[in-house]
Amino acid sequence: MLDEIAAQEYPGQPEALVALLMANAWVSRHPPMMPAGLVIVLPELATVKEPQAMLRLFD
Repeated sequence: MLDEIAAQEYPGQPEALVALLMANAWVSRHPPMMPAGLVIVLPELATVKEPQAMLRLFD
């Protein structure tokens, strides 16, 4: 399923990056459940055109 999401939402982006973006989106939507120390900052995130587009996956 992740490869299908990656192909549709983030064409040309590596699947691992999409997985990190999805995890980051989930954490941002559920801050009380965020484990201590789970902060992911990657320069590659800046290359994704619309990172907020994935938030609808968690609504």
